[in-house]
Amino acid sequence: MPSSLLDLSVHRVLQDEATLLEALEWLPSDLFPPLFKVAVLRRQSEIVKAMTVVRDVCCFAEQAPDEVLTFLIDRLKQRKALPQLWCKKLEFVGLPPDLPILEGILTMVQPDSVQELKVEGFGDLQELNVFSPFLAQTVHLHTLFLANCSLNTGASGKREDNKVRRLLHQFSSQLLSVSRLRHLTLQSVTLLGDYLCLLLRFLQAPLEILCIRHCILGNPDLTYLSSLPCTSNLRSLELSAVRRAGCHYKFLPALLKRVSATLESLDLADRGLHDSDLTDLLPALCTCSQLRSLMLCGNLVSMAVLQHLLALTLPQCTFTFLQLPVPLHCYVRPRFALHQGTLEEVIAS
Repeated sequence: MPSSLLDLSVHRVLQDEATLLEALEWLPSDLFPPLFKVAVLRRQSEIVKAMTVVRDVCCFAEQAPDEVLTFLIDRLKQRKALPQLWCKKLEFVGLPPDLPILEGILTMVQPDSVQELKVEGFGDLQELNVFSPFLAQTVHLHTLFLANCSLNTGASGKREDNKVRRLLHQFSSQLLSVSRLRHLTLQSVTLLGDYLCLLLRFLQAPLEILCIRHCILGNPDLTYLSSLPCTSNLRSLELSAVRRAGCHYKFLPALLKRVSATLESLDLADRGLHDSDLTDLLPALCTCSQLRSLMLCGNLVSMAVLQHLLALTLPQCTFTFLQLPVPLHCYVRPRFALHQGTLEEVIAS
């Protein structure tokens, strides 16, 4: 459609607000950007609100911003009037050109409309803390996803530790207001192992889903995990590719016993578990009567321990999904290459 004809069509459609509001769900995607931009310029706030609600996801991505978000950022830079955005899902992937732009974007979003928030690729805790005032107002937030972020501050030694604790307290204390949060994912968060308890201690409402992936954790935080208010009623627990920094797994039985009446899914894939770790875990695992999904792939466990696991859990749990590691004797040392013949024998048995 030629631009002049498109402009004419957009202006004509916007003249009949009532009809447009009824038809937004069937609006072709290529018409969304020009309609939205003109609605903002004409300050048709009801149309703007309805369009952001229908769009559902507002994704501010550094690498590939779409036409609408580029338009909004340009208005921010030019200090022009900004619309209010109602977004159920709000995503920030990578950092916008500078922090004032990020702060300006947050002023556009109606915080109590946000149910899912994803923050990915922020370089340090000071950048992440820009979200603190906004986070406190997201009273309907259900899902929080933090990925590829760092709790670093750029300082060193004791000064670094003090600064991290101060800034992390500033960020995590806002979670006191987020009483509806039920799903928390922490993925590839640098330095999380030293400060996990500080991040989670202000979460008072019980989570249903806790996912911690690709992080290095140590004993103090892992031990504290089983006594936090937010971990008392978990339905799903994922600690996949979580490495231990000189730690043991004694915290896991206590945590599993605590959630034994509610836990339905457990993912301990790629955790570096050995026979002794899994054996210590078995008594607590057998108390999880609601467990339907169990993932243990990528751990170094023998056939005997896996058979013992199945003998104890199968009578107690009704699995709909079970993912077990390849038994240790199927690997050929020193390179731990997989021996196909031995594996086929295991599968056949």
